[in-house]
Formats: sequence, C-alpha cells, structure tokens
Amino acid sequence: VTERDYNYAPAPASARTRTNVPKQATAMTKACNVYTPPGYDDKMQYPLIVIMHGITDNPNTWNERANPKIATLFDNLIILKTTKPFIAVFGSGTVSNNTNGYYAFGAELVNDLLPFIESKYSVSKDRGSRAMAGFSFGGMQTLNIGVCAHLKEFAWFAGLDAAGGTATADDIAKYVTMQNPQMYPLYYFYMSAGANDGGAKSALEAAANGLTSKG
Repeated sequence: VTERDYNYAPAPASARTRTNVPKQATAMTKACNVYTPPGYDDKMQYPLIVIMHGITDNPNTWNERANPKIATLFDNLIILKTTKPFIAVFGSGTVSNNTNGYYAFGAELVNDLLPFIESKYSVSKDRGSRAMAGFSFGGMQTLNIGVCAHLKEFAWFAGLDAAGGTATADDIAKYVTMQNPQMYPLYYFYMSAGANDGGAKSALEAAANGLTSKG
C-alpha cells in the first residue's frame, strides 16, 4: 500500500507547536536508533541529523530497506570525505501508527528526543550543524514540523516523497516568516518525489513552484 492510497487531511496548525501534546499520566518509553561515525570520539561535537520514517514504519525501517545498508553508506561517505563525520538518530515518529500521532511529533522532538540525544552523545547544539530529513510521512513531518516550526533547532531540511497533509507554499512561507528567518535562516531546503508517486509528487511540485515566487 502506498501513501497515495490514504486520504489525509492537512496537518493542523497545532501540530507545529511545542506544547500541543498533553503530559502523559504514565511515563512512556520509545525506541530510536543512533548512528555514530567511524572513530567516534566523545571529545568532539558532531553535526546531527534526525531521520524520520514513513507511516506504518518504525526506526528500523531505514536499515531494513536500505541497499546498501544505511550505516555502510554513511561510513563510506565519511571515509571518502564526501561529508564530515556526523551522528544520525532514527526517531519513532508516531504513537501507535496513528495519523494524529505523526502530526503531534513536534513537541516530542524538542522536549524529549533532542534532549535525550544531547545527554547521551556528543552532538553540536548549534542549529547550523543540525538537519532533519524524512521519507513519506516523515518527509511531511520534516516540512510541517521542522521547516514550519523549528528553525531555532535546525537549519538543513530534506523532504523525500513527503506525503500526508504536506504544507502548501503559502503555509511554508507563512510559518517560516513567523520564525524570524533573518535570525534563523534556512541553510538548505530540499524536496524530491519519484515520478510515479502521484500524491507526493503533485503536492511537492505545487509547494516548490509556489515558493519560487515568495522570496
């Protein structure tokens, strides 16, 4: 089943806030996978990328489906000096694979996941050294939650086949403007979709084309 077989409503504005998730009566533990580079040294501060999965998937999916394995790919990029050494965290982006659970991830991202990673790994806290990326519903989260709400935390973004209520060009421009982009500029904003992914492709094309006229 592909993303376009679902009928999603656009993400509500509340999904972009830091405080839209009520405090749980009982503490909850969620899994994440963390990639560390070859020669990881806790005396260094590494760039961080948060990588999100699609609907019905989990933090293991990127490793299970990637060919070559995602850790091997990252190792090779670093060893060949194509990129600097970095740390990647594959988060659990929803609660019980519920659509609203994906929309509500923003508060959990900044209140729980990032502080946890900072407490366990030597990552830079500089926004210029932080990226967010995701596939399908995770790509939607990257646009709606990352770009539209968390420029203070991230400067680099990639929405891959983003689907499921992806923000429009008007929404993206509006919410970026509200975050003082002069102080917190977008360093890089990448969107892509496969030619045969009808739902994601049309939404991303409209967003990309619309943004070109908005400065």
